[in-house]
Amino acid sequence: MLTLLGINKYFNKNKPNQLQALKNISLGFGDKGMAAIYGKSGCGKSTLLNCIGGIEKIHSGSIALENKPVRNFTELNNYKSKNISFIFQDYNLIESLSVEENILLALDIAKLPRSIEKVNIVLRAVKMDKYNKRKAYTLSGGQKQRIAIARALVISPKIILADEPTGNLDKSNSLNILKLLKSISKEILVIIASHDRELVNGFADRIIEMSDGRILSDSMNRLSKNETEKGITNDNGTVYLEDYIHEKIDIKGRSINIFYNDDNLIGCDFIFSNQGLLVHSKEVNSVNICKNLLNSRPRQFDN
Repeated sequence: MLTLLGINKYFNKNKPNQLQALKNISLGFGDKGMAAIYGKSGCGKSTLLNCIGGIEKIHSGSIALENKPVRNFTELNNYKSKNISFIFQDYNLIESLSVEENILLALDIAKLPRSIEKVNIVLRAVKMDKYNKRKAYTLSGGQKQRIAIARALVISPKIILADEPTGNLDKSNSLNILKLLKSISKEILVIIASHDRELVNGFADRIIEMSDGRILSDSMNRLSKNETEKGITNDNGTVYLEDYIHEKIDIKGRSINIFYNDDNLIGCDFIFSNQGLLVHSKEVNSVNICKNLLNSRPRQFDN
């Protein structure tokens, strides 16, 4: 659906303080699933999202949408208005307008007919249908982001671009928002930019790591979809569900994360060169047995 080939982007181009923000970026995306662009602040992830979404111009390279090359910035903007929706860290709601009015505004911008029925459908999808007449300024951060997601959905986009969508939220609300985006990604393409590796590992199907405007790595998440939806990460052992317990143990200088509930093993991961692999074993149903197994047979977790 979306193809980037040799994308380069500069700020202050041809000036003494010129900065190359994107360096020969080539990526391809399908028509659904959740891809995460991960990296520290300043790595270029937000700039890349803005270029995909037509907010920023690229200086060289090409973008193709639905296998059709986009010939110019105007063409990209025309496509964007009806097919690409943004979700921002700061929500970008008009505080003085009601929830319903904020969502209708998205239809106006896309030059689509106003439809209260559509508004109600997307509000039900994000479980905010009882708030349609509430002013945006009366909502909590988590509620505002749900409204921002409803606003993104109302134009029936083919792509949602989410720039640090949980950046202003606590862990509980972050989990709920990412669960919602994960559910949406079963039908359309969702691309998020985030500096939070824990959240990225817990939910993304694909992780694209950036640094200094370049792609460092691009790989599918090692967790299965079912495990990912549970929120178990394979990087530093974070488990978001409250009834799961996480313990980190050291085996011969190697860090092992164990997840369990009522002494029943859920899984363990072997951390090697910052790459995590979640390993399950049906024969192992106790944390203590798991520790003994790891002590006696650490090599089985080497791959």
